[in-house]
Amino acid sequence: LIVMQLRKLIHFAISLGFSVQLFSVPLLTGLTVTGLSGCGGGGGGGATYGNPGYVVLDASPRKIDAGDRITVTLHITDIKRNDFPGLIVKVLVPSSMHYVTGSAVLSTRDDLVENYDPDVEDADEASYILFYIDSVDVPANDRSAVIQFVLRGTGSTPKGTIAVDLDVVNQDNRDKFDKTNPLFTALDSLEIEVID
Repeated sequence: LIVMQLRKLIHFAISLGFSVQLFSVPLLTGLTVTGLSGCGGGGGGGATYGNPGYVVLDASPRKIDAGDRITVTLHITDIKRNDFPGLIVKVLVPSSMHYVTGSAVLSTRDDLVENYDPDVEDADEASYILFYIDSVDVPANDRSAVIQFVLRGTGSTPKGTIAVDLDVVNQDNRDKFDKTNPLFTALDSLEIEVID
């Protein structure tokens, strides 16, 4: 039973881009607890029907003063690169957080793209940060990508949410995002706080 759980946990960690070296001997005592906690809700959206990949959202730090910055990291794995021409990564952020121009980096196993600036659509009480990834830019032998970017807090957000969604997109409909009907279903989210 322990060996089966270990195999499942290692497979899950590898699918998220973690190194198997993370499972050293000191961690074995908490292995069952760790394996079970990864099976519950939250922690990223899977590449199921309608989702062109699996995404895990991280941000650090999660509590800042106005004017300070938060680094956001999106780990996208299991990208269905052969099924879709591309994907749109939609990140929803509170209106008190603003994207820092020039901060985004896209990295895949084969490439690093700096100044990977997204489109930003401001809505009433939030903003959508939109990244586009063409399937041909995702290595066939890895099917994963990491997007990292910086947000700056510009006002007070007692408790705000950053959320991410993945959808299929192609060259013809990239300009058709509608902030009044964003077709957004959060696959992962986390809370942040900006203190004014």
